Amino acid sequence: MLLVIIGIIATYLVQHIITRVAGSVLQIISVTFILLFSYFIYKKSTASFRALEAGSIITGTSLSSIWLFRIVENNFLDPQEWDFLCFFMHGHVAARGLNFYKPENYSTVLETLILPYTPDNEFITETINIGFLYFPPNIFNFLFLGYFDFNSAHLVWVVLNAVCLSLCIYLAWQLFLRESGIVGFIFTLGLFLTLPGTHTAIGFEHNTFIFMLPMLLAWKYREKPYYGIWLAIGFCLKPMLVILFVYPLLRREWKPLLYSICSLVIISLATVSVLGTETFLTYFIDNPVSRGVPGTFYSEWINQSLLATIIRLTNFDFVGSSPVFHPIFLITAGIISLSSFYFALKLKKKDSNLAFALIVITTLLLYPGSIDSYSPLIIPLIGLIIYYTNSGDLDLRVTFPIILFVYLIMLVNPFISHLTVWLFLTFIALFKTGIIYPGKISLIRFSTN
Repeated sequence: MLLVIIGIIATYLVQHIITRVAGSVLQIISVTFILLFSYFIYKKSTASFRALEAGSIITGTSLSSIWLFRIVENNFLDPQEWDFLCFFMHGHVAARGLNFYKPENYSTVLETLILPYTPDNEFITETINIGFLYFPPNIFNFLFLGYFDFNSAHLVWVVLNAVCLSLCIYLAWQLFLRESGIVGFIFTLGLFLTLPGTHTAIGFEHNTFIFMLPMLLAWKYREKPYYGIWLAIGFCLKPMLVILFVYPLLRREWKPLLYSICSLVIISLATVSVLGTETFLTYFIDNPVSRGVPGTFYSEWINQSLLATIIRLTNFDFVGSSPVFHPIFLITAGIISLSSFYFALKLKKKDSNLAFALIVITTLLLYPGSIDSYSPLIIPLIGLIIYYTNSGDLDLRVTFPIILFVYLIMLVNPFISHLTVWLFLTFIALFKTGIIYPGKISLIRFSTN
């Protein structure tokens, strides 16, 4: 216990000195390094050093918790427009029985609300003048917010996200790091809390962890037919998760697909009964996407999808057409999706974790509205890489610098971080499917048996 305390104090002092000398960015870098380094050498150390390393892991995780607490505290003291006000508006329009695909209803509701600030022109342009963008059942994400005033809804939303984040941490630990015990759980907690994308998701109060939860439940129970129910719920919470339906299709798992279809029918019927047929059908007849969304949806920096990255790099003018027809995007997206789908099809049952992971990272890259707040979706993928390291399939000299790079480059460019994860998982799949034989590569010891 004394050595654990010494490890905690030493790590805290190092972080305090770094912060005073070099600032918060280097603090995040150093915490990430210490967290990864302490965990990876933990099992190879003597009992005394293990205590010191456990103290370092605890301190790194605690420091990250403090940073996030300050973000949450600031959001309560100085409420932000993005993204909670968007969700609050969706909830109030729906709760009043109005058609949330009609922008005029948003203008009407806005005039009746008591808010802590006046929405700016950007918010009016990108939310009020557009309406709801997603499949009708997605409104259940926000419907309950419409029954509260702003401050009460804000508190309920933050608590709900905190609960979902906690469950996501537990499931990620269960999936990949359970054998490391309590140290593995604290390390998993640290992986979540130190990720720059988590800071972004919590800062913008996005619903990332709400839709991440059914995704992880589907992943955990992928050997059971009813995981299709979780896929359906995930899609109804976030449309981008529709790509996950490719997994049971490629793996020829027809029962989960049947569960998904039945679940979607039931959820859709429930949506019609609650919201009415007119609102439900408006999505298919006259939804905001068909009317066209502002170009800033794709060009603004928070959008870290493949499409948005290409548009920013090429200054592509898509006025009068859809940006998805950009030729570079079509070619690149085709390469990424076909590669991922091929490996998901060919990987053996014992490698189903890797197959699911490839579909998840493909979703994050290709969904046109993939923003930086969605970056926490890569944490289970990082957990899988660490699992391969713990099992001896990958050498620490390979995984440590890659994971560290993924975390650090996210501070600058989340898309590069996501792409790096995809490239590395694809690299692993090459060995797992026997396309590349690892016999002569000492740092990689995958078996294709």
